[in-house]
Amino acid sequence: MKKVITLIALSVFLFAKDVTIGVILPLSGSLAKFGKESKKGLELAYLQKNILSNGDSVKLLIRNDRSDKADARDIAKKIINEKKASAIIGEISSTNSLAIANIANYAKTPTITPAATNIKVTWGKKYITRACISDPYQGSVMARWAIKHNLKTAVLITSVNEEFSKDVSKVFKTMYRIYGGQIVRTVIIDSKEKDFSSQIQSIKESPSDVIVFTNYYPEVAKMVNLIKQEGIKSVLLGTDAVNYPEFIDLAKDASEGFTAIGHFSSSSAKTQEAKDFIESFYRKYKEKPTYMAALSADAYNMLIDAIESCIDSGKGSANKTCINSNLRDLKDFSAITGIISIDNGGNAIKPVPIYRVKDGKFAYIETLNPPQEKEKK
Repeated sequence: MKKVITLIALSVFLFAKDVTIGVILPLSGSLAKFGKESKKGLELAYLQKNILSNGDSVKLLIRNDRSDKADARDIAKKIINEKKASAIIGEISSTNSLAIANIANYAKTPTITPAATNIKVTWGKKYITRACISDPYQGSVMARWAIKHNLKTAVLITSVNEEFSKDVSKVFKTMYRIYGGQIVRTVIIDSKEKDFSSQIQSIKESPSDVIVFTNYYPEVAKMVNLIKQEGIKSVLLGTDAVNYPEFIDLAKDASEGFTAIGHFSSSSAKTQEAKDFIESFYRKYKEKPTYMAALSADAYNMLIDAIESCIDSGKGSANKTCINSNLRDLKDFSAITGIISIDNGGNAIKPVPIYRVKDGKFAYIETLNPPQEKEKK
């Protein structure tokens, strides 16, 4: 019997092959900080699982697009056409993910982005999936959080020149009203403005329970300082685009109490996968994982789960159609950043952690789970 088992194991080894996964990250340039954080999480996940159940080995091709969308597009072409990758992980920015999305979709190569939130990345594309929440999903989460805390009147601050802000604002408006909230004023700003005094005055003239920002942290920091100077007492709520230490550096004491959406932190860990990841990450890197590291590890693990399902069904480890189908059909996957399901559009439906500035740092306060079916209706 021992000889038979040895022969079987040997035959699996002899017929094993490499399964190539291309990885496109900004490891230099303006987004290098995030790319390097992503790479750490990805490499840790790879170390923990790189031999598949059928004996095949996962081969990662990590490529640097230098934070440039043209480079991202060119690399995607080479990975697909020359390296014959079975799947792609990347990119982390929406701009660069959009650059590779059409190429990957046309080549029917399953691609998963860890952190690109722009809805256009997956919109109308059957072969692109995301491990993070989308911009519109943020709008829905913000609306539900406000109503949950009995904040039933809102001033909404949106941008005239930022697509991100428009996408979040549109959904917030709709969902906030559906949940019973009233928007008392919409304030439209230009992110290039240096003086927001007139907008602050209009906010002061429209008292509300909550002021909702759908802008990036530089302009939010300027407005928050003015709001605090005017003595406005509304709750301040922002997107993940505010949840950075740089916001606190700019807003200083005025940032205290500001609430914002996030993606992951060690303090928001809920699943066993998250706890194990945090421990392993610290053991390897002697630091806590960032949300970008966690999202990238999730993207890798989701892809491996899809490949393993193909193996289980007898379709092999490199069947692109099968891998993509399993990614798109993912339901209740226990991930580092929470329990993830993928909707019909390739977008992640998952819990969202909420943070608040306390003593000069964003601190985790609670997690907002996806709505139940009857709540959705």
